[in-house]
Amino acid sequence: MIQELKQYSTQGKCKTMVLIDGVNGFYYNSVRLKDEHRKIVTFDKVTLFEAFRQFFKSDWTGGAVVGVVDSYAVHSDYRTSDYPRHLLKKEGWEELDPFVPIPVDLYDSREIQTTIDYYLDRRWLAHSNAGTQKARQELEVLCCRNPYTLMELCASR
Repeated sequence: MIQELKQYSTQGKCKTMVLIDGVNGFYYNSVRLKDEHRKIVTFDKVTLFEAFRQFFKSDWTGGAVVGVVDSYAVHSDYRTSDYPRHLLKKEGWEELDPFVPIPVDLYDSREIQTTIDYYLDRRWLAHSNAGTQKARQELEVLCCRNPYTLMELCASR
């Protein structure tokens, strides 16, 4: 299927965008999968990971790959820096060449309020006072407008 998508994109029959969160996780042996003998399986042995890495090759046109380099995609034992070059390791950095970083700002007040509305709608925030203005302001201050921190604050424990 991936070869067909690449082929159709190159022929101009469709446009393809591949989005991968935690793309740097492909370059670490910290996968939490085990085989039938209870031995850790490395990423290069997982067919799905290898299939997605086919999109990283520059043998096709008419599409784009957008990947998020995320320090949370790697177990903290392997994390010594949050810089993309370190998180991707040498193999990932070379494979994703050209790497074009896109900085992402913190949420503004409107985006935080929209996210809180979503959490209320999904009943992730279930307290009767969760939708009040005071509670919303408190969440905004506590998370410092960071979407991941907001998610952690609102997660059930």
